Amino acid sequence: MAKQRRTNVVGIFPNDAAITRLIGAILMEQNDEWAVQRSRYMTLKPWLL
Repeated sequence: MAKQRRTNVVGIFPNDAAITRLIGAILMEQNDEWAVQRSRYMTLKPWLL
């Protein structure tokens, strides 16, 4: 309900699918950043022991 009210006021999202795509893209980018950070940590870990 709040999502619909806010998007009607702002008017930047034409429909629910657009909101879903935007949120999905943001989450995928964040996941990629976490994966890169984790791989860096995992490659550095043996050097720290």
